[in-house]
Amino acid sequence: MSQTPVKLLQAAANILGGEEALARHLDIGEVLMRAYLEERRPLPDFLLLRAVDVVLEHNKSHSAGRYPPAISHQFRFRSQNRNERSPLFRSSVTPLT
Repeated sequence: MSQTPVKLLQAAANILGGEEALARHLDIGEVLMRAYLEERRPLPDFLLLRAVDVVLEHNKSHSAGRYPPAISHQFRFRSQNRNERSPLFRSSVTPLT
């Protein structure tokens, strides 16, 4: 079995304050949580996804404000206007259509 679900559960438990807190968040018992962490039972997809949400929300909240506003604006500009040429990457070559 892959170590990925176990690592994910461990990361989510660290974020929430421990295995007990993660078990409460996932609405499962601590014995079942231990079985998942010890790979005695396969982790169901819906629990895997809820653990992913914990990690993603944590990363999202901790990455807010990481880039200065000007750089963040440039990233937004590029992603919103993918079909337009960005002033950051001007080139004398005209793209083929």
